[in-house]
Amino acid sequence: MLRPPVRPNVLTLFLLSAAAVLAPAGAAAQDDAAAARTNGALRVYLDCQGGWRGGVCDGNLYRQEITFVNWVRQPQDAQVHVILTSQSAGGGGTRYTLDFLGREGLGDLVDQFTYSASVTDVQDETLQGILRTFRLGLVRFAVAAGFGDDLDVTMLGSVPPGGTAPGGEQLAPEDDPWNFWVFSVNGNASVEKEDLQENTDVGFGMNANRTTEAWRFNVRADGSFERETYDLPQDDGTVSTVHNDQDQWNVSAIGVKTLGAHLGMGAEITANNSTQLNRHLLVGFGSGVEYNYFPYTESNRRFLLARYVVSVNKVEYIDTTVFNALEETVYQHEVNLSYEAREPWGNANVSAGLSQYLDRTQAWSFNVRGNVRYRLFRGFSVTVNGQYRKVRDQIYLAKEELSEEDILLGRRRLPTASQTEFRVGLSYSFGSIFNNAVNERFRSGIF
Repeated sequence: MLRPPVRPNVLTLFLLSAAAVLAPAGAAAQDDAAAARTNGALRVYLDCQGGWRGGVCDGNLYRQEITFVNWVRQPQDAQVHVILTSQSAGGGGTRYTLDFLGREGLGDLVDQFTYSASVTDVQDETLQGILRTFRLGLVRFAVAAGFGDDLDVTMLGSVPPGGTAPGGEQLAPEDDPWNFWVFSVNGNASVEKEDLQENTDVGFGMNANRTTEAWRFNVRADGSFERETYDLPQDDGTVSTVHNDQDQWNVSAIGVKTLGAHLGMGAEITANNSTQLNRHLLVGFGSGVEYNYFPYTESNRRFLLARYVVSVNKVEYIDTTVFNALEETVYQHEVNLSYEAREPWGNANVSAGLSQYLDRTQAWSFNVRGNVRYRLFRGFSVTVNGQYRKVRDQIYLAKEELSEEDILLGRRRLPTASQTEFRVGLSYSFGSIFNNAVNERFRSGIF
């Protein structure tokens, strides 16, 4: 059947006409502005893990707020490569470190700036502080690249809260009534209901933290309690109800002592339970020592850690284990070696660890995992993620055979001799080297 021709209405014709008239002018204006910036400005590449919108690593934020530079898509095209990292800081806050690495004719210039955000800061305060620090760090490179005549500096007052003093020392209150302790509490609850299933989940978390250069203390408690109900219609018209109840909670306290630029030691006490691990209650104490080949002051960019830990745990099980135990005291030790680096070529995180029960030496596990992202050449990078674990320490497994419900609902861990995971990815991009423009319209698409 032939369809009659579609006649556009007046509104459609108006919108199409307006778009035809306005689009070239608007596009031309935007292109002119972009061309003006491209012709003469410092070329900057931001290297920040994560890309969440509105967060610290949101590239649109920096392109919108720092407009006196040209943002480029590849580090090979940049005159300044900026690596932005974060670390937990004293008082429960976060310290953001910006490493400025010169390239091309600025290869001899290297600089580092830090900004510390308080645990009480809202997101906008944190972002504005990072932006101010970012702009300040770019000034030296812009002057060295010949753009100094286009810059001006305005003194806003004293060093902003969370900033660093001219000598590089972290600012701190002279008299802190809380003695550097910071506390936080959170809770959540959710209910989902359909005709044939219902889910209720309740969770909580509490944390107390005190961090100084000499000591770090942390006390925390968290837990989740999940109740699921499924009504399964049967062939005879009846309904079979399946319940899935899973609880998990943990309370712990740790103290860590700094023993120098490369060494630290700590001790921790803990109490926890886990339905999935057949654990009614575990009470434990552990102590260990950790050595960093690089100074801890460089840990935002790289570390090579060797750690050894010994622990003793008193365990009560929900069901009798394969070793005919309902409760027991176990002794365990663990050695771990890990390396992490954030460099202009990419980033890497590799670790290997061996854990063994001292009173049951045949029960042990070995794991190795790695995450490497390497830029091979302009626009092309390869990412490899992998993990392998040899398992010989599942002493918590229940003696009784698992039901189909336990297996399908994941209520209990299954026996296994190994765990393997591997992923590889390739990425290649090409086109314009510049990345200045920001357009947030229809960001989520149409459908």
